[in-house]
Amino acid sequence: MALSDDINLRLEVGLRKLFTDYLDDVSTTYADEDELRANNGQLAVDYAFRGDDLKPFRSISFRWYQGNPKSKDFYYTGGLTISFRLQVTSTVIKPRKGKTGCPVNIY
Repeated sequence: MALSDDINLRLEVGLRKLFTDYLDDVSTTYADEDELRANNGQLAVDYAFRGDDLKPFRSISFRWYQGNPKSKDFYYTGGLTISFRLQVTSTVIKPRKGKTGCPVNIY
């Protein structure tokens, strides 16, 4: 939406439906840790299981916190952008030449 000639406002919302249930980590099959480590390294293994991240939430049921294993995952994103057009005006100053032909500082 153009608010003026120099100001624009944009709102963007996106919804993505996934065809997997691995985003909330409640799927029933997982990659083998040894195979994952051999092919992708220890960091991939660390990211594959995030259950240790729930230690501060021990009072919350592990399955409730993660999501619903009966439905596929989805996520959404959103953004608000305000853009301004800046106009730069400049005056071209031609340097003066002194007796030697070199430019003279005019400032």
